[in-house]
Amino acid sequence: MIRGLETLLANPSLETAKLVWRTMSSLPQYVNYLQATFRKNERFGSHHADSQLVHHLRESAWVPQGDGLFVRPDEASRDLLPEGFAFDPGWPWLKAIRFGASLLKKSEEQRQKQDVAKDLGFTDAESLERAQRFGALPAEEQERILAEQERKAAAELPDHEPSNPERRAERVGGQAAAAPERRTEERTRSVSVGLETVKQEAAQYLLSQYTNADGEMICQVCKGSLPFKLDDGTAYFEKVEFLPDLKKRHYQNYLALCPNHGAMFQHANGSSGSIRSSFLEMPNNELKIVLAQRDMSIYFTKIHIADLKAVIQAENLDQSGADTERD
Repeated sequence: MIRGLETLLANPSLETAKLVWRTMSSLPQYVNYLQATFRKNERFGSHHADSQLVHHLRESAWVPQGDGLFVRPDEASRDLLPEGFAFDPGWPWLKAIRFGASLLKKSEEQRQKQDVAKDLGFTDAESLERAQRFGALPAEEQERILAEQERKAAAELPDHEPSNPERRAERVGGQAAAAPERRTEERTRSVSVGLETVKQEAAQYLLSQYTNADGEMICQVCKGSLPFKLDDGTAYFEKVEFLPDLKKRHYQNYLALCPNHGAMFQHANGSSGSIRSSFLEMPNNELKIVLAQRDMSIYFTKIHIADLKAVIQAENLDQSGADTERD
């Protein structure tokens, strides 16, 4: 043992590391100082264990690896040792403190992963890991991804070449010369009163409801991060009215959707006729819906569900009151 060594190694420095390294390297090449021996009495044999010296050197982060970094010996690399640290892999003390053992283990594990990946027909371990992650997805999600990839692969880019480029250029040029001038005129149009104010309130409401723990806002249909951000760093999303048949405008009656699913919900919504009743009978956080002739679902937070149901109930009460008054 070396008295006070544990305290010394708790605040490592390059000078301390050099002193320890040179001291250990200069000791005689026998292992008495690397082992502790215990013998209860003469009737019993001796027991051996790593010495206190080895224990302190092995467990402390004192080996320099450049840029002020100090690590435990098992995490150290010979290639990252600064100048002045002579190295002989045969030194018993280096083996005792397990110099580079973790790196060697990781390297061996990586090599084994590469071998397994190649045996299974993958080019590398990363490809195998991606395949395993894909295999862990729900079957319907796998089918969706595969169908999307097949659709993209099957879609060919159109490339129409003019049969007579000169003649076509002449005809298009003539049409361009005769094209009407850009003109504008003022026309009166009807504007929905209060719509922009409600949509601004909806934007803040949806932002608070559909921003996850990582600070990323999600699409309620994709359940993933929105596809792009604006120049100010905010995520772009479509604020789409959920139940357009309500008599009043409510900021809670909006969905946060990516541009793609926003367009689907408004223009290819196969469930529009039954969406209100399906929502009120929804057993969990997801509303099953048909968009663009495909089965999908819309995710709602519990707060959003409760708020929407309260809005619908309030509209029903207003309607009942109006009917009673007319009667």
